[in-house]
Amino acid sequence: MTDTMPKLWVKSQKESLNLGPSLGLYRHTMHLQVMDRLRSRLAQSLTLKTMAWLGFPVVGISVLAIAFVYFHALQGAELQLRQDLQRHLRDRSRHDQDIFKLAELNHKILKTDLMERLKQPMPSDVGTQFDSLIYRWSDGTGRNFPQGKPLTSFPSYKLANIFIGPQVQPNEVQKQNILIFNRLCEQYGRAFYSRFNNTWINGSQNISVGYSPDSLWAFEAASTTDITKEEYGLLATVAQNPDRSPRWTSLYFDRPAARWMVSLITPVDDSRGNHVATIGNDIILNELMEVTLQDKFPNSYNLIFRDNGQIIVHPDRMDELKASDGKLNLQGIDDPELKRIFNQAKLLNQPIEIIKDPQGKSFWAITKINGPNWYWVTVYPQSELTMKALISTVPLVILGFLALLTELFVLYKILRRNVHLPLAKLAIATESLAQGNFEMQLETERRDEIGSLARSFSSMASQLQTSFSQLATYNETLETQVQTRTQELENTLTDLQLTQSQLVQSEKMSSLGQMVAGIAHEVNNPIGFVHGNLEYAGSYLQLLIKHIDLFHAQSTVPIEIQDHAELIDLAFLQTDFPKLLASMKMGTSRIQEIVSSLRNFSRLDGVDIKASNLHEGLDSTLLILHHRLKRLPQTPIVLEKNYGNLPLVNCFPGLLNQVFMNIIGNAIDALELVDTARITITSKLVDHSAEIIISDNGLGIPEALIEYLFDPFFTTKEIGKGTGLGLSISHQIVVDRHQGTLVCSSSPEGTRFVIRIPIASTISPLSA
Repeated sequence: MTDTMPKLWVKSQKESLNLGPSLGLYRHTMHLQVMDRLRSRLAQSLTLKTMAWLGFPVVGISVLAIAFVYFHALQGAELQLRQDLQRHLRDRSRHDQDIFKLAELNHKILKTDLMERLKQPMPSDVGTQFDSLIYRWSDGTGRNFPQGKPLTSFPSYKLANIFIGPQVQPNEVQKQNILIFNRLCEQYGRAFYSRFNNTWINGSQNISVGYSPDSLWAFEAASTTDITKEEYGLLATVAQNPDRSPRWTSLYFDRPAARWMVSLITPVDDSRGNHVATIGNDIILNELMEVTLQDKFPNSYNLIFRDNGQIIVHPDRMDELKASDGKLNLQGIDDPELKRIFNQAKLLNQPIEIIKDPQGKSFWAITKINGPNWYWVTVYPQSELTMKALISTVPLVILGFLALLTELFVLYKILRRNVHLPLAKLAIATESLAQGNFEMQLETERRDEIGSLARSFSSMASQLQTSFSQLATYNETLETQVQTRTQELENTLTDLQLTQSQLVQSEKMSSLGQMVAGIAHEVNNPIGFVHGNLEYAGSYLQLLIKHIDLFHAQSTVPIEIQDHAELIDLAFLQTDFPKLLASMKMGTSRIQEIVSSLRNFSRLDGVDIKASNLHEGLDSTLLILHHRLKRLPQTPIVLEKNYGNLPLVNCFPGLLNQVFMNIIGNAIDALELVDTARITITSKLVDHSAEIIISDNGLGIPEALIEYLFDPFFTTKEIGKGTGLGLSISHQIVVDRHQGTLVCSSSPEGTRFVIRIPIASTISPLSA
């Protein structure tokens, strides 16, 4: 590609010249002339030079700001996506697990009752009861309904249906068991029917008793049916189920009923450990599959698979799944992403995990549905998240670009009017003076440096004119005097030219200082206005919230207003909007610090050492870290503040806030593996110093690592999670800048940092 482009460009240039030699030559010449004029004007124009020196850094800063806004929007969108996926999977897993948990609970109850009845003595009329219940069909099977009679006459909602294989000849114990199975299926089947399609109990041989009002399986089953060879029969054997626990079958498709199903089986053994029965329920999955395919985020999809790789639901493979009768396994599918998802799901060690595809294609939200050991996965494409970030960033980019153009245009006009044109007039006057023309028009009425220079130049011209007149007079008398005066005038001219150069340089620096001071002043005014009005906005908001609370306190609030309050989450707005104003106020304070730096650069303000309230800095830091303190809603970090009475401290408040941020941030990282997490902040006055103690109840730091804790680039965190500079910088700020102390102590019960800052001490400014 790189070798082809120059050839194509040369070819296009030749073709353009061949179309008309004179036209191509004219265009080439005009292009060179335009470039020469631009270079010449840039070299000769002080205004354009200044614009270039100022414009390029401003454009670079703007590009960096736009990039920061984009990545910030991308991070915000990713955070919101993770929260939405977490909430979505939590709701889905709770909903889908209910039916499986209920089935296992029902089996536990039914198994207890069945085992109790199997222990009861056998009645004397077991054979009579069995014979009155079972009819032998011509195919050798036994069923509890006469052969040839219409099945519509069977009271399926009242009675269970029984199937006995032709090879089974029940003895007295088995007859008693069949009678027990029949009574329990009729009793429990009617109770379970509201949630489960059927309830059945199979014997250890080819015997099945089931309550299924919607399907008379026992009367429709072929004589060759052997339930002991089916999956639900094999799962009840000791060989495949040695721990005798409830098991879920694989997914299968009931073609006559066009229904996807899965079965729960629970083996039942007698007191001697012999397998005598299997309790079962069939669960229809059509509705679950439909919800899985439909309930999704835009441009995403859901899928379910079993821990052995069997696919339960996949939006693109439902036809394959049906063709395989539910036996489709992802191990036999050429889909690398699906296999990566399966491997990641096998490593799941939390109820819900949000994982980014290592190849950067998508996000995977994975949760496990206990019982059948299924994994529910939502796949959200990375491109969708990127597009959201771009859409939110484009308006800011356009506004920033327009603002930048406006600022550069205004700056150009100011420089041209106040600097370029006056200096151009002065340059013309200098050339005229060099040619012996002492008549010139300069802006001597101006009160700034340009005016002072013009007046000095006019005075110089007047003095030169007088000197030249005197020199002409003396020229008529003495040649020696003329030579002497000429030398004096040449020296004077040299001094004046040197003075002019110094004045021009002084004017440049003065203009630059005034420009920076002016920009700082102009930015400070609107920011101060916004910062001051945030206080009033907060007061007005509190009044509105109080007004809303008074309104909702009334006994008769219209239902429409109540619904609207729930729709907009009024309680959240009442608590979060003041925090939003506080965050905006914090942002304007940061901009005011930047303006203060500009004023310091132009020597219009002092250093940033001041008496500060350390509690305010701690609270500001905690506000910034508030989202990390919440962690999961079930296990937030408990924050305990024990503030004492501290006077104002002479310090660099911004640097100390950085120290607080580093230490508290490290404490939060140390509490990731602690269930009941706590951070305690204590302040008190000790020996004319403010003492801040920040402690946590994490796992602590090994004693061997304490001595390296404040070394640059030393960290105990994983690669990519820390640079090892936070505590080193904090130590420099406390000890070197504030003549204080920073000490760390640790034990298996937690870590403790003690900061001491002298109340009144001589601190060197940052520029020192």
